Amino acid sequence: MQDAYSDYWYSIGCVQIPHHGSYKNYNCEFSNLDAIFVISVGIDNTFRHPSGSVLTDLIMKDRPFFLVTEKRSTEVIFEVDRV
Repeated sequence: MQDAYSDYWYSIGCVQIPHHGSYKNYNCEFSNLDAIFVISVGIDNTFRHPSGSVLTDLIMKDRPFFLVTEKRSTEVIFEVDRV
């Protein structure tokens, strides 16, 4: 994964976890980044996303993450300062 994104790897600051945090679409290499992670999930989804293994990986690596749902109170806004 890092080879594929080598030109950008150390510039990545925010990662959208794919497919609502499904373990089938998650690559744990991303959690090695010093980044903030966002997972979009439905409140009453029947697929039990996000996966416990995805959350465990982020927690064990002490990575900050946000769960964003249909509720406005879960909205996440980032401000990026250009260097």
